[in-house]
Amino acid sequence: RFAGATRAIAHRRERLVALSPDGVLARGYSITQDAESGAVIRSASATGISRRVRIRLGHGRLGARVDEVEA
Repeated sequence: RFAGATRAIAHRRERLVALSPDGVLARGYSITQDAESGAVIRSASATGISRRVRIRLGHGRLGARVDEVEA
């Protein structure tokens, strides 16, 4: 019975890690924010040409400037 509970807890822990923001980033996704306001950019129309953005990756961050927008 104890072994079953231990496996269930381990499974739930794995799911939580996989669904956490860091787990999602580790799978290749990124979070892009406006460099000035820090607002998360969810749509191309939320930014513009020459705007500076910060991109958070699974391992590190990037700073970038928008060259093109396709909304």
